Amino acid sequence: MFCMNCGTKLPDHAKFCFNCGAKVPDGLGDGEAASAAPEEQVPDTKTPVTEPQEESVPGSHFTILGKYEVELPHGTAVYNQLWAPFNREGTRLALLARHEIRKHLKEHTVENPVEFSAQVLAYCMSACGPLVEQAVNLLIDHDIDYVTKKDLWDRLDDSVKSTDLVQAMLADQAAIEDYEKDLAVEKMADKASWRGGGFGIMGAITGTIKASMMNTAQDALSSLGRSITGNSYSDRLENFIRDRSAKRNYPAMACDFISTVCRFDLFTEVHRLLVAECDLPEASFATDKADSRRKNLLERFANGKIEEEAVLKGLCSCLEITGNTLPVYKTLLELEPSATRDVFQMAEAEGEELDLARSVWQTYMKDKKVGTVFYFPDWVPNFLSRPFYPVTGPAMLLALLIELRDLPQMFRREESPHVDIALSAGTYWIPADAADVSFWGMDSEVVLEFEAPEETDWNAHDVHFHLVHFTGAAEAWSEDIRKKKLQEAQAALEAGDKAQALPAFQLAAEMGSAEAAWQAGILQARGGQQEEAQWSSVEAAVLGKKDAAWVLYQYLKKKQNEQCAAYRRLAAKDAQELVAQGKFAEALDWYEKLVAEGDGTACFYIGQMAEQGQGMEEDKDKAMAWYEKAKSLDCEEAGPAIGALAFAQGQQWEERASAETGEQAMADWQQAWQSYQQALAEQHPGGRREDPDNWAPARQGDGSAGRIGQSAGLLSGGAGAGQSGRSARGGPPVRRPAQRNV
Repeated sequence: MFCMNCGTKLPDHAKFCFNCGAKVPDGLGDGEAASAAPEEQVPDTKTPVTEPQEESVPGSHFTILGKYEVELPHGTAVYNQLWAPFNREGTRLALLARHEIRKHLKEHTVENPVEFSAQVLAYCMSACGPLVEQAVNLLIDHDIDYVTKKDLWDRLDDSVKSTDLVQAMLADQAAIEDYEKDLAVEKMADKASWRGGGFGIMGAITGTIKASMMNTAQDALSSLGRSITGNSYSDRLENFIRDRSAKRNYPAMACDFISTVCRFDLFTEVHRLLVAECDLPEASFATDKADSRRKNLLERFANGKIEEEAVLKGLCSCLEITGNTLPVYKTLLELEPSATRDVFQMAEAEGEELDLARSVWQTYMKDKKVGTVFYFPDWVPNFLSRPFYPVTGPAMLLALLIELRDLPQMFRREESPHVDIALSAGTYWIPADAADVSFWGMDSEVVLEFEAPEETDWNAHDVHFHLVHFTGAAEAWSEDIRKKKLQEAQAALEAGDKAQALPAFQLAAEMGSAEAAWQAGILQARGGQQEEAQWSSVEAAVLGKKDAAWVLYQYLKKKQNEQCAAYRRLAAKDAQELVAQGKFAEALDWYEKLVAEGDGTACFYIGQMAEQGQGMEEDKDKAMAWYEKAKSLDCEEAGPAIGALAFAQGQQWEERASAETGEQAMADWQQAWQSYQQALAEQHPGGRREDPDNWAPARQGDGSAGRIGQSAGLLSGGAGAGQSGRSARGGPPVRRPAQRNV
């Protein structure tokens, strides 16, 4: 038979042409030999010819937020499917190379930049080895079995030589040799040590490639930073060499080398072969067009010319044509954080999720400086040691979880790989592959959602939850676990089985049981786990266990730790459960105990009980006195309560004054004026600050300021006429209301 591409005669049963490398179509050579110029076959006109249907490729269709569609072309979907493992692993290897070399440079001084660059090159080539082997296997899977690893490296020769790392090596070589000549260092002129170990700089490149091919460069990293011995240089030459070395960013060059050579150029070669010799569709991109469209969308949105929905639709259309999806993904996340899960899943289909995660994390930590401005509540114990990763927003959390999974060397401590994450208010999606992590809610509005929480053994993954709420399918799941584990723990405790009771209490506490957290702390303390017991007590206090808050307050008070006030306030807030249960006498006893300790929050709650008549007669004046005492003790809730009560009292005095005449009316107006002024001073929500020398007349919805204007006018003239001067009963100075255009 003959090759249908070049006409070369081939042996029967050949699969590839040994001359041009073209694949022999299936079926040829199994019987008759194929002619070099086969006759044109005329299809039977009686038989209808139908176009073959293009098979749907996984990863070709995506939906953002349930309504914005992304339909990738067939060629792009196939390209992404093949590229994903190269993209994902190439990104990981590049980031790890930068991390490892940066670590080594902290411990070593580079004395010979050429030699060190050669060692870095050897390390990078070795790191790329598995991807090159993966490329060969991919080609073999598509019946392209004549390409070896050496062939691929030969194809990448120009790419390797053009990298910053190799260019820096060449530049350093030339600069040092020129400087040696300028200094007339004759003894160095003929030595080969500056030429990569005796075979020249390009020989060094070839040598490291061969070493990588022979798997003999695996220990290259361990030699990074070794000093060159056996050579003596002049002081000026040494200073020159060190200055050049100091200007080189070796970690960045290593990262760029792996990313460029193995993440992009290697796959480009592989994909070109697959398209040329297999029936793979070509992928075409309009990246510049997509980038311009994205910028135009953002500019028009910023100028108010289009709505967010139009921007989101436009960005999805950009994803269908661009070859650089990262900026589009980031823009989507910034515009609509709730799209985090959809965006990362789309990025995963092309192996871009780690690159996106790294970019998102750097944006939050460097540009937004979340690590320095993150708000930790006052109850986070300063007397216990626990490092947290601060996280705000679903995109930042998912980025961190991906980095913990793919780059543990960079984000986990060797001595303790388990990580604690502090979450600000918001709703977060937790992927099923999360592992070795604890989620801590730093706000009462931290909510977690899962796709199918019951299908994952979170405890086996060493994943734990603290002070968070659950939504969606996870809400019923967590409620069921809390009830079952609390009952199981109590039964085990009654049976004297503390070993079984403790993990059951801990799991119930993770699902939101304050009692379970309290009991877990007691068992941990008895077992000698003092620090864990204190953390459990903190969790119980925040979940609403007043006894836990009181114990922590007493403990810190004895230690003269100022944070004791935070737990005293928690104890007061936790006692609100007694009020909700109608146990007013017990609640009052608890509050009075805290008032004796100088707690303003307890004063505030007693004021609420007096205002609402809970456990005592309703008494607004008594309530006001308690609120004012609470405010004097720095209770933040007291000010708004004073304003609201004062405004309500002002309305009552005004209503009474309107129904009376004479001096009693004047006295009631005076009381109303004083109440409204007190409400205004507390910035009551209905109030409006005005110039005290020019009160505006009351209008509907004006609140305290308008009411003060009415009261002041009546006090000054007795009939609401705004006359200048001071009222006969010592009221405030009043002026005629300003004329305003309404």
